[in-house]
Amino acid sequence: CLVGSNRWVGLRAWPPPDAPPPTPLYLGSGGALRWEAAPVPPSRVEYTYDPARPTPSAGGPSFNPLNAGARSQRAIERRPDVLVFTSPPLAAAAAIVGKVRLVLRASCAAPSIDLVGRLCLVGGPALGGGAVNLVEGALRLHRPADGDGAEVAVELGPIAAEVPAGARVRLHVCSAAHPRWMRNLCDDPAVALCLQREGEKAAVGVWVDDDASRLLLPIVEV
Repeated sequence: CLVGSNRWVGLRAWPPPDAPPPTPLYLGSGGALRWEAAPVPPSRVEYTYDPARPTPSAGGPSFNPLNAGARSQRAIERRPDVLVFTSPPLAAAAAIVGKVRLVLRASCAAPSIDLVGRLCLVGGPALGGGAVNLVEGALRLHRPADGDGAEVAVELGPIAAEVPAGARVRLHVCSAAHPRWMRNLCDDPAVALCLQREGEKAAVGVWVDDDASRLLLPIVEV
């Protein structure tokens, strides 16, 4: 069943066999998510992650019936520790079936940091123009690269969803989804545990208008 349309489709195997290469959407300045790389010099956007106030999770796989499944992301998107990138409206409906991956050129000077990516649907039926979560994933980095950054990949997980014509896809980039994932104290894990540290704030940089920062969507015909 395709999320977003409740249309049932049959597949011979998972992920879909003979699927085309994933379609990249490039992270751009001004919160853009573009189908083509921008012909402008790369730049760096930054947010600050605070272990004392970790970015919460809204919906997703959870045993808490009050915070599970598809949920509005409005409160999450108002936070200063979340980067939001939105695509243009789709000219035609698209089926996203398979594994979603986020590749980032990112940097942080902290000894440890998490990178969380979340794919959302914006403006679909009954959403009223708001965004709901589709799939998300996290990657924990120890001794992450600072300065010019390094290319890292975050697996967001499998999905089978249909984005209707006129709707958009949206990407969140942050460093927590608490309590789904344990918050990162931005320190060496052993040291933080032994010394009972609460952790310090960490500035995380993400490169945009850079071919290295891209969301890879498995768009197929079903």
